[in-house]
Amino acid sequence: MNKKETLVAFLEAWANQDYEKMYELSQKTWQDGNDAKKMELLYEPVKLKEFNIFSETYVSNSSMKYNVDLTLENGAKVIAIANVICEVAPGTPAAYGDWGVNPVSVQKVVANIPAKKKGKSNAKK
Repeated sequence: MNKKETLVAFLEAWANQDYEKMYELSQKTWQDGNDAKKMELLYEPVKLKEFNIFSETYVSNSSMKYNVDLTLENGAKVIAIANVICEVAPGTPAAYGDWGVNPVSVQKVVANIPAKKKGKSNAKK
């Protein structure tokens, strides 16, 4: 799977709340010492409805950054920067390894978005 396909599969897994798949698609460095339960703890509070990858930036032969529009189930719309890293082992980036998403790079932008309260408007008066 190439770098962009890896990111698309990771985001689709998030939309489907498939935290095991998200873990499998994360970079080896993050996998080392974490598990699917940790992925669920990071991502379960904020549910993804839709996404659109709208640009990419080459960082190195083992790293890409993607800008992604995220639409969350609570109605929030945010832009995330997803780092996708190629590694042969935890902490060992290489052009010939496996691509994986750094899950913290995506999650940190949505971590502080509160869930929309039912029956209340977030509009300022």
